[in-house]
Amino acid sequence: MGRYYVHVVEGEHTLADDGGGEFANVHQAKEHVLICARDLIQSRVQDHSRWNACDFLIANAAGQALMRLSVTDCLNAQHLTVGRR
Repeated sequence: MGRYYVHVVEGEHTLADDGGGEFANVHQAKEHVLICARDLIQSRVQDHSRWNACDFLIANAAGQALMRLSVTDCLNAQHLTVGRR
């Protein structure tokens, strides 16, 4: 298990994930991002246009960026996460 952080990036602004989460690997962290992003977007439908400008950046405990997912990436991957919780 390792600690991974998911930062929300909008243009030049970053909302840092100060707590992070424990995941077996970066791919498990990615699945978490896909589920959370889908839930965030669905719960804030009226602000959908703002979400389109955001990316989710997964970093390890050392602060190294490992993966960056756009909202479009998350929406396109919905079929992978439906029914998983």
